[in-house]
Amino acid sequence: MIYGRGYPNPVEIHRSAFVRQIIRYLPAEIKIRVVAPVPYLLNRRRGKSSIAVPGRRIEQLDKRTVTVFHPRYPLLPRNLLRPVVGYLQFLTTFQVVRRLHREERIDLIHCNWVYPDGVAGGLIARLLRIPYIITEHQSGIEFHLKHSFIKRQISKAYKASSKVILVSQSLTKPLKSVLPALGDYVIIHNGVDVQTFPLRSELRPLRKIVYIGNLIPAKGLQFLLPALKKLIDEGYPISLDLIGIGSYQGKLAALSSDLGIKDRVSFKGIIPPDEIPGKLLDYDLLILPSLQESFGMVLIEAMATGMPVLGTRSGGPESVVTPSVGELVEPGSMEALYEGFKRLNARWESFDPQEIRAYCSRNYDLRVLCLQIAQVYHEVTGL
Repeated sequence: MIYGRGYPNPVEIHRSAFVRQIIRYLPAEIKIRVVAPVPYLLNRRRGKSSIAVPGRRIEQLDKRTVTVFHPRYPLLPRNLLRPVVGYLQFLTTFQVVRRLHREERIDLIHCNWVYPDGVAGGLIARLLRIPYIITEHQSGIEFHLKHSFIKRQISKAYKASSKVILVSQSLTKPLKSVLPALGDYVIIHNGVDVQTFPLRSELRPLRKIVYIGNLIPAKGLQFLLPALKKLIDEGYPISLDLIGIGSYQGKLAALSSDLGIKDRVSFKGIIPPDEIPGKLLDYDLLILPSLQESFGMVLIEAMATGMPVLGTRSGGPESVVTPSVGELVEPGSMEALYEGFKRLNARWESFDPQEIRAYCSRNYDLRVLCLQIAQVYHEVTGL
């Protein structure tokens, strides 16, 4: 059973879609059910009152039919319940999982993110005497670890789990204070089905830049726009499309106007995940200027098309971006992004789309990575 809030739902169709992708490529003999808690009134919170999230629904993922359950849990504004949200999820989802376990034995619970999902799922698993594992994707885990009460919950959830999967080695740094509780952890990267991404035939001159992700301060876009301004002033004929939405969009739009580059910056909103592979061919370079990033899925999505990338040393990208596929710069610096772009542009003709795609296939092919996850399942359950 997959447990966690991150699974996409009808209101948040793009939420952590890679979890769905993992299910798609797990071996067919592994039967999967999903319990994905959602807050009460999620549709109103997201301004989508006309869209309902059913308590139970069926998804068809290629040849796999998956039943998804969406039990509700309470939330208050301004994260007032943050220290106890794991317990709230436990209390409001325990009966659902217990019923499923009675109907058809659950051999393993796979929780994505330790807080709050690993805390809640771990409590459920221990009460029902089901082994559980946790995959840690959370780049902002340090934020939770600063709270002593939450830290104790996290440590216990890790320690009682049968295995912890980290999506990058970089996560061991923010998890240093609870590293002993991780016990036997393994590194399994996130990945993509490379074959679903079209390969560009050649690299065009570097003109069109794209960012894909949430429009929030943690993504570092407030440093990218001034870097773009400086490059434009020096005569680079470049433009930037921002694909995504978020609370920072208004300030970013105002900043681009203040910098005098609003004609070079376009806000494209959300694009359905299945349209991203083809859409990437419209661009020459993907930039991910994050201040903190546990992995950086969009980097490998871009590389799957043979596109070079520019990222920051913000955690996960250090294990993803090599000189053969792009450039890495320090986070939180306009000057670093500016200089990184110039270095990358200076050696633009050295990049080979086929080599970039081959690198992505060797290291981040989802079909191979899902076999590694399945192996963890077999080791934990003995099945």
